[in-house]
Amino acid sequence: MSVNFQREYDQGMVYDLSDPIPELPELPGQVEVCPDADVAAERLLNDFRHQADCCVRAFGDFHVALPGDVCFGALYRRLLVDPLFRMLPWRKTHLWMLDAYGDGEPAADLIGGWLHDHTDLPREQWHPFRDNDPEAFDRELRENFAFREAGQDRLDFVLLPVREDGALPGADIDAPGVVNTSVGLALGFGALVRARMQAVACFGSDHIAPVLNRVGGGEALALVRPNPQEGVRLFYVDASAFAEASST
Repeated sequence: MSVNFQREYDQGMVYDLSDPIPELPELPGQVEVCPDADVAAERLLNDFRHQADCCVRAFGDFHVALPGDVCFGALYRRLLVDPLFRMLPWRKTHLWMLDAYGDGEPAADLIGGWLHDHTDLPREQWHPFRDNDPEAFDRELRENFAFREAGQDRLDFVLLPVREDGALPGADIDAPGVVNTSVGLALGFGALVRARMQAVACFGSDHIAPVLNRVGGGEALALVRPNPQEGVRLFYVDASAFAEASST
């Protein structure tokens, strides 16, 4: 694991001396505290790029699972237009989905519309959920990890959204691959817990402060249930969301 993902984060480093640091909850993982959503997004994408480069060097490819929530449209667009991220190794990337419907609309439309249609990602390396057959998708996972050594056959990066009530449908079902949930197919607990890196996007949503406060209070919400076994979990926190919550 790169030391880039093992560093300790100094909350005071991202604020001017005159800016009060809002009280933040204790979270089960490493925390990147940012002054606003824009900085949080940039730091997450920087780590995404770093992880992609490291995995391509180490394994020859990069496997990432992304959510299709509408709020991530701006983040995916930034991957395409920001010069910092234009050199991502898309031709070596396998693009998977976290779950089928995100926050309502088909996730494949948003993810594919941005990151498949506008990059040089090979068509066969875009893996949207098809039909409603988890076993077929499990076979697809196994086939695409077949060339990796035992123990390395896992997702390299999973981006997790902070949804209302910390919802994460697949995390409630203990299965090694893909599961059928009430909202369609999703990556199951086993696939999430084995991920090399979980990045929790704690910005761009109205649910950030209330959900993270519940997590900090010890509630085992689905969002944090799949604690990485051999990986790392990072929270990219927009601290202004807590400042706004405390002022209302």
